[in-house]
This record gives sequence, C-alpha cells and structure tokens, in this order.
Amino acid sequence: MAEYAKRDKQIEELECELEHRKALLAKKLGSLQVTAKTNTLLEDVVDDYKHYHSAIVEEKNRQREAMSNILEHLNKIVEEENLTDESLEHAKMQQHDILEELEQVKLSLSEILNSNHNINNEQSK
Repeated sequence: MAEYAKRDKQIEELECELEHRKALLAKKLGSLQVTAKTNTLLEDVVDDYKHYHSAIVEEKNRQREAMSNILEHLNKIVEEENLTDESLEHAKMQQHDILEELEQVKLSLSEILNSNHNINNEQSK
C-alpha cells in the first residue's frame, strides 16, 4: 500500500508542477503579446502561445464535463441500485473524490481564464 501512496504523492507533485508551468506560460503570453507590438518577429510565437492556451482551456472543459458525467452516473447508482452497505460507502467515497477533483479542475480553468482576461486588459491599456 505504501508503494501506491508514494506513486500518488509523485503524481500530485507532478500535477502541481504542471499547473505552475501553465500559469507561467500564461504570464509569458502576456509579455510576448506586449513585446510583439514592437517586434513583428514575435507574432508567430504569440500565435503559438494562444493556440496552446486554447488547447488547455478545451482540455479543462472536457475534464470538467467528463467528471460531471461520472458524478451523475454515480448519483444514479446510489439512488437506484440496491447496494450493500459496503458498496454504498465505496460509491460515496468515489463521489467525494470526484467532487474534489472537479473543484480542482474548475479552479484551474478559472485561473487560466482569469490570467487570459488580465492579459487582454493589460494589452488594451
């Protein structure tokens, strides 16, 4: 069991680092967009960053939708099936885990969209 805990911890650390790097890329996008106004060679780089940003937003939306679907399915199972106490407890634990993960996805998506909004506001100044 300790092996799974170590692996889960590593996965959590990698996910944290990935989120940090995504935030960093979003900030760099803003800087590049401002710099691209004076340096036309950077326009292609800005377009690449915008494409990457859009892909991240789409991915987060798909994750959010998939988790919502799984949660809905679990809710139906809990309500409609005659589950044993053990199975019911397991399903409720899964619901709780999915709700936590769904909140993380929503938070991440919100941060990405807010950083993009802030970048666009900064450019219009």
